[in-house]
Amino acid sequence: MGIGNWELGMENGELLISHFSSLSQYCLDTLQFLSPSSPSSPISPSP
Repeated sequence: MGIGNWELGMENGELLISHFSSLSQYCLDTLQFLSPSSPSSPISPSP
């Protein structure tokens, strides 16, 4: 186990984290788009 392996692992970790964050953002956008009860929806229940 050398420093090269550690650096490679860190690089892969950062890639994975950035990929996961963009994926979760995409899921959040899709959920907000699909769910009608989201606060950002133009249709709001009025009393």
